[in-house]
Amino acid sequence: MKIFLKILFLLMVYSCGYQPLLVQKSDKVFFNETTIIGESKISKAILRNLDNYKGENSDTSLKIESNYFKSISSKNKKGDPEVFNIKIEVNIVLNSPGKKLNKSFNETISYNNQSSKFELKKYENQIIKNITQKISQDIILFFRSL
Repeated sequence: MKIFLKILFLLMVYSCGYQPLLVQKSDKVFFNETTIIGESKISKAILRNLDNYKGENSDTSLKIESNYFKSISSKNKKGDPEVFNIKIEVNIVLNSPGKKLNKSFNETISYNNQSSKFELKKYENQIIKNITQKISQDIILFFRSL
């Protein structure tokens, strides 16, 4: 009985035309020229994630401005930091003839201090990578909504 239900479910999913949203290639937004301002590492990672939207014959330009902020959220009695915040702000501007779109994306995360500074830096780099990936997905969803 369970096998029958699984087969029935698979047939229903495939027959209804379901396709994941991020897999389809959109034909609405393409850009040719790009400008990067601010944190180049973050902006370049976002730009790599948007490769599917590059078009050679497009007259639309994309400007990515990214900022990275790290702050201390709380300290212990000795004055040593215990909790940090990382905030990444990304502003995109799409310039096409007759139309200019601005959109801002922000993500903030808090994390605890670690005893090893090497492990802390490695963890921060992983957090930045994850936030950048999340913002890239948000930008793609924004492009799809146009």
